[in-house]
Amino acid sequence: MRCLTLAHDGQGKRLRGERLRRTRGASTVGAMTALALVVFFVAPTALAVEPGTVLPTAPNAVQRAVAQAACSGEYADAVFAESAAMRAFEREPAANFSYCLRNTATYECLFYGDDGKVHKKHVDVTAHGTAFAYRVQKNGETLLLTNDHVATWPAVTDDDDPVEGVPNGCKKVEEQLHIVKDEDDDYRPGWIAVQKVVSDPVLDAAVVKTRAHLNVMPYRIGRSGLLRVGNFVEVRGYPLGLLEATNTGKVVDAYDLDRENGWYHTDFLTDALLTKGNSGSPVLAISCRTGEPELVGIYHAGYRDSPALNAVVGIDQLHALMDHFTPSPPPPDPDEVPPGPKLRVHTLAWLAQPTTTPLFPLGDRTARVRRDKDGTLYYDIFADDFPSSATVSVSLKESPAGQLVAFSANVSQGSLPWMAMSTADAQTQDVARKLYALVREQVAGTLAYRAALPLANSSRGAFKRSERLASSLYDHEDDANDLIKKLEQIAGEIASGARGTPAPARAVAQLAARVLPPAPGPSDGPDGGTPPNPRRAR
Repeated sequence: MRCLTLAHDGQGKRLRGERLRRTRGASTVGAMTALALVVFFVAPTALAVEPGTVLPTAPNAVQRAVAQAACSGEYADAVFAESAAMRAFEREPAANFSYCLRNTATYECLFYGDDGKVHKKHVDVTAHGTAFAYRVQKNGETLLLTNDHVATWPAVTDDDDPVEGVPNGCKKVEEQLHIVKDEDDDYRPGWIAVQKVVSDPVLDAAVVKTRAHLNVMPYRIGRSGLLRVGNFVEVRGYPLGLLEATNTGKVVDAYDLDRENGWYHTDFLTDALLTKGNSGSPVLAISCRTGEPELVGIYHAGYRDSPALNAVVGIDQLHALMDHFTPSPPPPDPDEVPPGPKLRVHTLAWLAQPTTTPLFPLGDRTARVRRDKDGTLYYDIFADDFPSSATVSVSLKESPAGQLVAFSANVSQGSLPWMAMSTADAQTQDVARKLYALVREQVAGTLAYRAALPLANSSRGAFKRSERLASSLYDHEDDANDLIKKLEQIAGEIASGARGTPAPARAVAQLAARVLPPAPGPSDGPDGGTPPNPRRAR
C-alpha cells in the first residue's frame, strides 16, 4: 500500500495505501526458527560453543525429513522446504527485483479570496509504494506490476477518494512516477522515470514500464488457487518506504471475495506483519515440487485494527493484465438488479420467500407484484387512498415468457376488463409499455435497496449506497404519475364507450374479481422481509 494512507473510515475496514519493502535475507522470525531447528538437531555438546564457532550443518537425511514434513501439498508450510541452491541464490543481488515506486501529483484547488473572486492554488502530494519487475519486452522495456492505488491518484478528490492534505473538489493536473532508492531519496538524477501501461481498479493492479535496466523476477508464476491455509509465504517490498525488506507469514484464509472500495476480485489472507509502503509487493510461496519460490500474488490491502491480517490479490486473476494489458470488466453491483431478463428470476425468488412484502413505490402510489401458479406476474397499482382502501386502480399482466400481454383498470368512468396488448391501439400500447418499463425499474430498485439496507451500517460506502438506492426510487416520480393518469384516462374512455367498444357487463364483473387484491398468501408477510443473497458484512 502507499506510505500515505488513503483509508476509508470504519472499524475492521480495509485500508487503501499501506506498504512495505524487502530485505535481502530472512525475517527475524524466520531466522530464529531456523536457528532453533539447527540447535534441536545437533548433539548436546554442540550447544556450548566458543564465540565465532560455526554450528555444524544437519545431516542430509535430517534435512530431507524436515523438507518432507513441511510439504504435503502444492506449496510448503515452512521455509525449510526451499532448496539449498535457492537459499544460496537468495543472497545474490540478482534475487532483488522489488523497487520503491514514488508517485507525485499536483492538484488544482479553487477558492474564494478576500476580494470575493475565485482563485486557484496548487497542492503537491507524494506517496510511495512497491513495484516489481517481471518481464523485459523485445523493445527493451521492462514491465513492472504494482497496485492501481499506488500508480494512480484520484482524478478529483472527494469523500470516497480523499487525499491527505488536499481539500475535496480539487482536480489532478499532473502525475509522475519514478523508481527511487527510498522515500528520502532527493537525488533527482538517480530517479528512474516510469510510465503507466494499464491500470485495473477492479483488481487494484497496474502495469508500468521503464527503459532502465532492472533485475527481473527470476521465479516462476505460480497458482494462487492451489494455496491452502497454513502455507508459508514471504512478502518482498518497501515497508514505510524506508528500506528493502522481506516479511514472512502463513496463509490464514485461502479464499476471500474482496468487494471493498470498488474492488471485485479474490484475495487470500496472510498473517505476515505488513505496514504502509508494502502495497504492490510480490508475495511468494515455496513449491514442494521444485523447492523454489513462486509468485502467487500481490499484496494490496490490510485491516485497520489488525496488522497481522492482510489481503493479497491472487495471481491467477492477473495473467490477462500482465500478459496482454487487458483490464477487468466493470464489476457487477451486488446491490443492483438490472431490469433485464434476470429481473424476472429475482422477482420470482423474492416472492417465494415467506417473509416477503411485495410492495414498492410508484410515483405517488403504492404498487404490488404477485404471481399465479403458472408463473404469470401481475403488477397492481393501488388507488391513491391506499392503504385506507385496497382498490387496485391499474393492473399490468406479464406472461411467463416475460412480456407485457394485457392491462386492466378500475376507474370512475367505468371498469375495464383485461385488454390484450395486441388489440389496443398504438397510443394505448405506448402508454402501457412505458408504464410497464417504469414498474419493472421500480421492482429492480426495491430489490436492490432491500438487499443493501442490512449492510448500511457496515461501512461508509455501504451507507452511501443504501441512501443512493433509496433516493433513486423517486427519480421518475413525475413520469410515473403522468403515465398512470394517462392509462386511467384511456381505460375510462374505453369503458364508457367514448374510445372503442364499451366493455360488456360480464367482463366488468370478472374484472372486479381480478383486480381486487387476493387474501395474503405465502408471498405476503410482515414488513422487512429478508432480501435475496445479502452481501456478507465485514
